[in-house]
This record gives sequence, C-alpha cells and structure tokens, in this order.
Amino acid sequence: MSFFYDFSDTRASLNTIALIEFLESRGIAKYINADDSCLLVKVSGRKVRMLSERDIITYIFSYVTVYPFENEIHRTVVHKALSKDVSLIMKSLGHWLKETKLSFIKDTSDSSFFFFRNCIVKVTKDTITKYRYSEIEGHIWETDIKDHLFLMDQPYHELDPKGDFHRFINYVSSGIMGVENIFSVLGYCLHRYKDPSFPKAVIFYDSNVQDPNVSKLAQIDGGSGKSLLCDACGKIRRMVKENGKSGDMLKTFFLSRITNETRLLFVDDVKK
Repeated sequence: MSFFYDFSDTRASLNTIALIEFLESRGIAKYINADDSCLLVKVSGRKVRMLSERDIITYIFSYVTVYPFENEIHRTVVHKALSKDVSLIMKSLGHWLKETKLSFIKDTSDSSFFFFRNCIVKVTKDTITKYRYSEIEGHIWETDIKDHLFLMDQPYHELDPKGDFHRFINYVSSGIMGVENIFSVLGYCLHRYKDPSFPKAVIFYDSNVQDPNVSKLAQIDGGSGKSLLCDACGKIRRMVKENGKSGDMLKTFFLSRITNETRLLFVDDVKK
C-alpha cells in the first residue's frame, strides 16, 4: 500500500485512493443506520467504535507524525498539505469509504446481554449465564463493554449477604413489594430491548409528593435515593445525564449528546 500523498519537488498532493485504502486497512468504514443515517466506525474484530470526522483526521495526523519519511522536508510538506486538505477529507469521508455490514448482539424480549472484560453475561428471568466471547456471534459496541471482570462463583440467589447495593434498595423501598418494584424498574432500564409500540418513561418521585396533607415545600424531599438509582444504571449501561431544571427539553440541542452508543437518558429534576 502506497503512502497517501504524492511528492513533486517540494509539493505534496493528496492521493484519495491511497488514503481510503490506508483507512480501510485500519478497519475504518461507514455504517448505515436503520434510519439511513451514516456513521463512521472502526471495526476491530467484533468490537465496533464510533468515530467522528475529527477523530479520523487526528488519526491521520498521528500516522504522518511517526511515518518514516526519507527526509524531514517531506514530513513538513505533508503536514502543510494535510492541514489544507482537512476540510475536503472531512466532507468526503462518508462518500469515499466503503460500507460495512454489521450484525450486533441484541437483547430479546426475554433475555439481555451484558459485556465485561472477561466474558458476556446473558440474563433471563430465571438464569444468569456466563459465556466466552467466542461462544456468541455478533458485533459489540466497544462502549458497551464494561472495564471490569465479572466473577460469579455461585448462583445469585445463593449469595448472602447480597451486597451493599441490595441493602440500599431495601433502605429506599417500602416493604417487600417496594423492593420487587424497584428491581423490576431497574431491570427494564438495563434491558436493551424496548417494544417500540409501547415505550415507557420511568419517573422516580418522592412517596409524599401526592399527599394533600404535606406542604409543597415538605414534598421536595431530596436525599431519598432517586438519583443514586439512576446513576447505578449508568454504571452498567452507557447513559447521558441532563439537568432537567436548567435544560429545555424542547430545544433542538437538548438531546444532541445521544448517539447509537447511548442506552439510557437520565433527566435529573425533570419539569412538570
């Protein structure tokens, strides 16, 4: 594969074919979403990472910085030429790059997958099963993989005590039904399968917020664990957190941080 700039005296001109060959040899391609939008991605085996045009430009500059040119004059010339070609490259990547077909591991209505450094965990209503990555086919968003080891030496229902988070759920709930309800809500939030014909938004509010005998001021009862529950979900699934008090949900850019890699949106202190 030839270098992606051609030299002529003290000038360098971009060789677009060589540049695309270089990027594609590094696993960089375009991926077409279900809504026909175009994403730039880097595929490493079965792991997929979403890239911006700026990420790719940075990658190219880094490569040029360490490339073994015949002399430093060529390096300087390429840096200058690349700086001028940045706009062209950024605008054209979606057209130049080949489309890649990706088949991601998806949750179903009765099972959910969680990805850790050492394994994949499949959770159903009655089971928690560990798999090696080689045992399940499909691509995985790199951001879905938690940088932790999953260790389970015995079935969850046999563990006693069940841990600090389980005790925390007991503290913030009211009785056994409260515990079961909270676990059901957390399970729904962590499950990546959602019925598009029946979407739901989960709203946590204080138990006295609808009590007519409690003043409005007293109903604002912070510290009851609502935000901690949501933050806990963000430890397992990639979450975007927005401030409901200061943000306007009707504004165009309120949800601009949500991408294909986002699994949860947490709006703290949402307005009525």
